[in-house]
Amino acid sequence: RVSGSDYAQKERDYKVLLRTECLKLRDSGMAIGMIQMTAYGIPEVAQKRFERDVAEATYKANMESINSLKLQLRLLDAQISREYGGKQA
Repeated sequence: RVSGSDYAQKERDYKVLLRTECLKLRDSGMAIGMIQMTAYGIPEVAQKRFERDVAEATYKANMESINSLKLQLRLLDAQISREYGGKQA
């Protein structure tokens, strides 16, 4: 839950800053086709994107760890069922 919330917050912060910078570039008269690429190169936007990507990687690693633990539990449950002839409560 914590890493998921952190990821969502970093995603929001990144998108808000990206939108703000895109609007600034648009107001300055930059061509629409160049705004997106230019905005990605702004240091503050790049930093927010990096933070978002790190939070996403952490979130996905945590989810993979949870799935691994679930698999281990299922394997143990199956082993117990085979050895003792039924599920233990």
